[in-house]
Amino acid sequence: SSDFNSAMESVGDAYLVAATSDNTRMAYQSDIDHFLKTGRALPTTPLYIVSYLKECAETLNPRTIKRRIIALRQYHVFSGLEDPTKAPNVIKTMQGIARLHGTPRKQAAAIRLKDLDLMVAYLEENPTTINIRNRALLLLGYFGAFRRSELAPLTWDQMSFVSDGIVIKLMRSKTDQTGQGAD
Repeated sequence: SSDFNSAMESVGDAYLVAATSDNTRMAYQSDIDHFLKTGRALPTTPLYIVSYLKECAETLNPRTIKRRIIALRQYHVFSGLEDPTKAPNVIKTMQGIARLHGTPRKQAAAIRLKDLDLMVAYLEENPTTINIRNRALLLLGYFGAFRRSELAPLTWDQMSFVSDGIVIKLMRSKTDQTGQGAD
């Protein structure tokens, strides 16, 4: 099967499957689907991967291509097959693509304080329960530098009010996917 999730589950170890987040598995499956839509098949060879890389080089960001290579690697590893992505010609082709087409990462601009003031003022004009909650989330997110994914699951019992402010115990975050927690 050329399904990434089937390859992962064929290992039969729930811990190995859990080691990769659902979002990563979905991205890998999308990457494998893209590879297959170009007329190639799995398992594959270094020669087919190099031709795929060259085909993608002009239109895709090198970071996207690298993730697609990682998806192919994971597919082969979890299927118990030899990893064709480690071949010297695959590695060198990827390095060449990165040198010729690499661009700096585009990071989303942070919200400016004056824009935050406008949003908070708008929510204060109509103090419904939802607007009060949204105002608190906006302020907490901004001043705590939290991601949306960290704010959304936040519960009251994760907060402790101390003399200097609030201590928030994050159960999981993008940088703590194993749930060790951070204050």
